[in-house]
Amino acid sequence: MRILFDAHWWVDGPRSGRNVVRGLVGGWSRAFPDDEITLRAQHRHISIVREDARRSQLNAEISQYPRWARYHAFAVATIVARKSEYDAVLTQNFCPPLSTAPTFVLVHDALFVTNPEWFTRTELLYLGAIRPSLRRSTNILTTSSSETARIGTVWPESRSRLVKVGLSVPDGILEAVSKRPSIPCGESPFVLAVGRLNVRKNLARLIEAFVRVARDDPKPDLVIAGCVDGAYVPITVPDDMTARIHFLGHVTDNELRWLYENCDLFVCPSLDEGYGLPIIEANILGAQVIASDIQVFRESNIAVGYFDPRSVDEIASAIRHGLDGINSTVAGHLTWEGVVRNIRDVIYNARRHSNAPKP
Repeated sequence: MRILFDAHWWVDGPRSGRNVVRGLVGGWSRAFPDDEITLRAQHRHISIVREDARRSQLNAEISQYPRWARYHAFAVATIVARKSEYDAVLTQNFCPPLSTAPTFVLVHDALFVTNPEWFTRTELLYLGAIRPSLRRSTNILTTSSSETARIGTVWPESRSRLVKVGLSVPDGILEAVSKRPSIPCGESPFVLAVGRLNVRKNLARLIEAFVRVARDDPKPDLVIAGCVDGAYVPITVPDDMTARIHFLGHVTDNELRWLYENCDLFVCPSLDEGYGLPIIEANILGAQVIASDIQVFRESNIAVGYFDPRSVDEIASAIRHGLDGINSTVAGHLTWEGVVRNIRDVIYNARRHSNAPKP
């Protein structure tokens, strides 16, 4: 099978987009080594992509987007892939309008439709191009049952083409060598939160809840790993808590692995998610997890405790119980090989349908 991968985010861009393209390509090459893979990457990243392919022994052709196509949506729009060249084109969020080869688009989520207040005007304008572009897609790939239902609700014309294929943990985390980041909490126990700093991640309520816990318990610290991204309201930390609440900003995969492995409790207070990969990462690496009582987290069935993410009282209570609780067991999870097998099945089914005689 001949597959063209949209590798625009191979080097930079959203962490989720980067992890997905690298995971899909790596999983595909391991599961189907005889398939022909082409990576379409940004012009300025070609040398890096080639070196990554060489180092990982990935047998792939590397092509490039036009120099001017710096934004992902514009880059995908330049893909002109013919049926005679490729059996499938795999992209994220946007569908190439001029391709005659079958196109399969992985849509991360439609949260910007149901909750526009969590996004900036610029983000909403940009993401608004997803829906019209999907009209030409062969299938729309989703990561969870809850997100499949959301997308089908807000874009009803897409329902017949939606297929859940799942998602997996980034290879970089699983292959990382644990390294302690620079945090001043010494040997104190700590509660960990990971993710982009924006309104949806709900960190203001988490901090308020932790302050309530910390004023009764002098031992734990709170460590937050992630950078500001999107709509964000600055968070105020009480003066008496500045020595116990630590913002790390960006951390490497090695440092993130150490944080997961050494935290006493991982908490994910998001108001909503399309998939919620951090709780799965945390669980795989041995952390005890508590999480928002939202549908996608119930679907993954990993957390030892759930709370209303809009209730500071419930978050504080869940932290107390989580710190005193019994360690959770590691749940089973989908591998990238499993994800790409699901996608390959979708491609085969689409091919069978297109070749079926018309009534």
